[in-house]
Amino acid sequence: MKQIIAYSIFLFCIFCTTLNQAQDKLTVLRELGIEDGLSSYNISTTIQDSRGFIWLGTDYGVNRFDGNNFKVYTQEENGLCSNIIQWIAEDWNGNIWIASIEGSELCFNVLNTVEDKLYDLNTYLGPNIIKNLSSFAIVPPHSKELFFFRPAIAEHNYQFYAFNDGNLRPIFKKLDLVRDY
Repeated sequence: MKQIIAYSIFLFCIFCTTLNQAQDKLTVLRELGIEDGLSSYNISTTIQDSRGFIWLGTDYGVNRFDGNNFKVYTQEENGLCSNIIQWIAEDWNGNIWIASIEGSELCFNVLNTVEDKLYDLNTYLGPNIIKNLSSFAIVPPHSKELFFFRPAIAEHNYQFYAFNDGNLRPIFKKLDLVRDY
């Protein structure tokens, strides 16, 4: 009986401590807009990087929010290949990869966050970059690879590439993703 009472008191103390801690964490939401430095209300993609910054892709550039202020990267001011942002991702080195829509094609930039310098993909990867990449995705940081996807000429055929240590290598070529059964 003493064990049940002691166990009940222990659980009650844990519950009270947890309840008290939950009350201390009050979430405050605030609305931010153009008057706060956001470049556009049309947000297409968001990520939070490993340093805690919130990155927003809009139809007028990339916005980095530090919790207080926005820093805006645009085609006109920073050399983005286009202001219409489609995707943003972070690689294992903390670089921010940006995919923009230029006409009907995707174009890519890489932001070196240490230097706060924006590179176009050809400059960053070198002259042997594959053309007409259509998308990219990051795998978990421990794998240290960035994957690119490119539709091939033939219908239902696709090509996949991995970027690692400055090298772009094909993984699959002409992979038939649609099969008739």
